[in-house]
Amino acid sequence: MQVRFSILTFLWLVCLSGAVNAHNKVVVVPLMEDDQRSSFIGMAGAWDCALGESCRDVYEFTIDKPASVMLDVRAVTGSSVVLTAIYPPGQGLGGTNLLTGSTTDRECTGQNAPFQLIHVNLTTPGRYKLAVGRDWGSSAGFAGTYQLRVYTSVPHTFHGQTVNDVDSLASGTACPPLLIPGV
Repeated sequence: MQVRFSILTFLWLVCLSGAVNAHNKVVVVPLMEDDQRSSFIGMAGAWDCALGESCRDVYEFTIDKPASVMLDVRAVTGSSVVLTAIYPPGQGLGGTNLLTGSTTDRECTGQNAPFQLIHVNLTTPGRYKLAVGRDWGSSAGFAGTYQLRVYTSVPHTFHGQTVNDVDSLASGTACPPLLIPGV
């Protein structure tokens, strides 16, 4: 608990010091405690987008009961700006993104910035789609790489990468504040 308080205090001081400008947003999300991490997905991914296309890779997993999920996208390269989306069971790509509450992709960082940890509660059992994309308008060039880590509070079935470098069907981008569970 003391470590979490120290980290939150440090980030608050960084924000007050002016180290964060209007283009960079700091979203503080508590980490899942080690005893809450029941399952883990970890993989390296890459984008090779077509000209003018915000493309995404899609991974799918199934949970059998409600779960807390933590996303971590790191080691981003290629002057890439990360887009993320989680679609609930029954929703297609371009449907309502659970990270924004709309049909937009979540975009909250600059080029090559590690995507902040996202902690979200998934209340419906079933098969979810997780999209990790690259914003064409904010990134440079065509290609980039990333490492994806997904932690869930309940065991899950991982179905792997089901889509590679498909054009994003999102209606735009947004960076809404997230509800922080347990605070």
